[in-house]
Amino acid sequence: MKNVNFFLVALSLVVTSIVNAKNQKNRSNLAADSVFQNPDSLFASPGISVIIKESDFNKGFITSPFELIQGKVPGLNLSSSSGRPGTSFTCYYMGINSFMSNQPLVMIDQIPQYFSDFTLNPNDIESIGFLTDGFLTGAGSLKSANGVIAITTKKGSDNLKVDYSSNVAVSFLPKKADVLSASEFRNIINAHYQSQPGVLALMGDSETDWQEVIYQKAFAQEHQISLSGTVKMIALPFRFSVDDVRQEGILKTSNYRRSGARLSLHPSFFKNHLKISVNSQLNWFDNRIANESAIPNALRFDPTQPVYETNNFGNYFTYLFDADNPLWGTLENPLALLEQTQNTEKTNYWSEDIRVDYQFHFLPELRFVFLQNKQHYFIERIEKASSNSSWIYPLGEEQLNERQFLFEKSYYEAFLSFDKRFRAIQSNLEIQLGYNDYLVNNDNLYEKYFRSFYLNTSFNIRKTLNLNLNVVRQVNGLLSIDNRTAWFPGVDLAWKIKNSPFLKHVDVVSDLILFTGYSIVGTHTSFDENIGNLHSLDMNIHHEKLNVLHAGVKMGLLKNRVSGSLEFYNKAGKDLMALVYVPSGTNFNNYLLTNIGELTNQGFNLSLNALLIHNNEWRWIFNGNLNFNKSTLDKLYEMDSFQTGTIVGGVGNTIMIQSEGNPINQFYAYKQVYNSDGTPIENFYVDSNNDGSVNEHDRVIGKKATPDWIMGISSQLNYKNWELSFSGRFIAGHSIYNNLASVSYYHSFYNSQFYLLNCSDDVEKSKFENPQYLSDYYVRDASFFRMDYISLGYSFKRILFKKIDVNLAATLQNVFVLTHYNGQDPENFSGVEYAQYPRPRMASFKIQMAF
Repeated sequence: MKNVNFFLVALSLVVTSIVNAKNQKNRSNLAADSVFQNPDSLFASPGISVIIKESDFNKGFITSPFELIQGKVPGLNLSSSSGRPGTSFTCYYMGINSFMSNQPLVMIDQIPQYFSDFTLNPNDIESIGFLTDGFLTGAGSLKSANGVIAITTKKGSDNLKVDYSSNVAVSFLPKKADVLSASEFRNIINAHYQSQPGVLALMGDSETDWQEVIYQKAFAQEHQISLSGTVKMIALPFRFSVDDVRQEGILKTSNYRRSGARLSLHPSFFKNHLKISVNSQLNWFDNRIANESAIPNALRFDPTQPVYETNNFGNYFTYLFDADNPLWGTLENPLALLEQTQNTEKTNYWSEDIRVDYQFHFLPELRFVFLQNKQHYFIERIEKASSNSSWIYPLGEEQLNERQFLFEKSYYEAFLSFDKRFRAIQSNLEIQLGYNDYLVNNDNLYEKYFRSFYLNTSFNIRKTLNLNLNVVRQVNGLLSIDNRTAWFPGVDLAWKIKNSPFLKHVDVVSDLILFTGYSIVGTHTSFDENIGNLHSLDMNIHHEKLNVLHAGVKMGLLKNRVSGSLEFYNKAGKDLMALVYVPSGTNFNNYLLTNIGELTNQGFNLSLNALLIHNNEWRWIFNGNLNFNKSTLDKLYEMDSFQTGTIVGGVGNTIMIQSEGNPINQFYAYKQVYNSDGTPIENFYVDSNNDGSVNEHDRVIGKKATPDWIMGISSQLNYKNWELSFSGRFIAGHSIYNNLASVSYYHSFYNSQFYLLNCSDDVEKSKFENPQYLSDYYVRDASFFRMDYISLGYSFKRILFKKIDVNLAATLQNVFVLTHYNGQDPENFSGVEYAQYPRPRMASFKIQMAF
């Protein structure tokens, strides 16, 4: 904090001493070179897929910037990892491009963020753009194989402005997992174990719904206040905000708290030849992480047993060996796991960045830009269990595990930009030559760097033809000296047909652009600072590379009341990285990170935006986007296939396979045979190779876990001061292995450790006596439509002395899901569903006031 205060004081003194306030004007937005601030940006960078402004963000109680654009970007699949408060998001763009990571590169005010769980408050965001290529800056080429999410934050304003927002919410479990009730459980035990009185005696007298026991209605609140304006004496635009978020999870004992402050300063000097942007952010996180082992235990725990009983283990029901000792090997009481465990994570985060943009006085076409960003993390994790917890008995003392981590990350970038207009030929040439460097320091134990040099060139002729050329030389300090350098070139060509003489005066066509491009880009994995921390690296490993060819059209009609785009693409990945198991004793770690193969994604993106109604009282906007993607694993270097998708049940069983010539993440199972009424026949599978016997060679490659189709729709209807909006997603062509159903069979109710287990109600459909873990009966179609939110709002304009605007909004999130999948949640792209933290349904009410 001392460093921050000193820096701000010093900056104020410098500004005061060199600025003539009378000759300065406010410049609230510094990113003038960004394509997102250029009115011709759609043409200047054909790789821009979409730009979403604050008024078009998703509504509701939102803690992650990813939620703001969920379902709004063609081809971008964004999905929360779980229902845990403050959870991360998994995302991939136009198919899975890597076996390691498919996260897009996130840039905040053109500063790359090399982690997915960045700390920016969504209320501080002005707009979010998504790019399909790396032509924004050299940094944009770094990991743009998965796209670039470019965030522009709010800046200072001409006049003093105070904004306050408050959001309160309640969330609850929308759907329970389909397990047996106590009465259904008793009926099955009595029917199948009637000849075993010892088993019947294990049942209790209670009627316990263990999901009701571990889940709760959860409350959340968020408050933010911001102050923006310009210090007139020194012409200093500024914005300062503070916020506090507190959110309970629907799983008891889980909660999330984030407090933060952000300061932005944007002065300009010498008649705007010199522009400076300074941002500083502080965050404090204080989270309690529930013991999520309670979830599978709640699904399997005997529903005839009580929650509590008098004993030495906190009076939670416990299976006992005798009066003083627990029965080892049994399930722990789900509520005890939650209430007798206290796992906490506290994080202190500090980030500061500065951007200096100087336009040379003697040559106005030439600019020099310097960016610097530093991030500091201190993380403390404590795992604690009560001394009377049955699972640590007979230790008899509080179990404590404490760990601390310190991370420091630094990013530097400098580039020269030459922008020359040739009026005689009505053309424009821009050349950008730059360098960036990224350093990681972990507990002062090691330092890693990623470095690149780049050259970007853009040539525009008569605002009709635009050619972009790009080449990047990247150095990855994680790799061996011989392999750490790679080159990534690219070219894009766009023809703005609307500006051609034959279409220029056709009023019905507002805009029409044809574009195409080819580039070789890097993926997230090649520059992931976590690689090498936990796994050994193959000394011969190379950069992952993606060859991207795309072409399409963008159009606008009727003064852009109707607009849209269609893009076709082919993405061929080479030297894909994956973790390969190696025998013990042959390496320092059981897993080796190495290049394993090549992968292709082919498909198209379609988007359509329409202003359906627009008059003095009504305004109705509809947006839709569609992506189709087909992936093929073209080649594996050292093998024909390898199995993935570990499941619960048996030892080391997997249910998916990656094999040459087939889509990725396909299920690999026995083909089940059914009787005439559609009931699966136990232990009866198709002899797929016709050799007269059924064995492991008869497993077949079938459905897949990755979707073919991703569609997003949204609508915003305004009538006078009212606003009704919604957003939803349709995802189709993928399947899920229902692992809860597969561990449910009649012989699984009784455990040899002398206790009973509950099961999925699917057991009454399959009628299996014994496990059939590898049957394709459990691979279920998981296509779904989810209504992400519906929101109704009302705005009061210029009330209380005509100085205050007030917006009110009531929102329901995760409104409903339409699907044929019979598990708990079809939004699971890992391919296996067992006992995840469920996504809640949330109702919220938000008030915003602007003074």
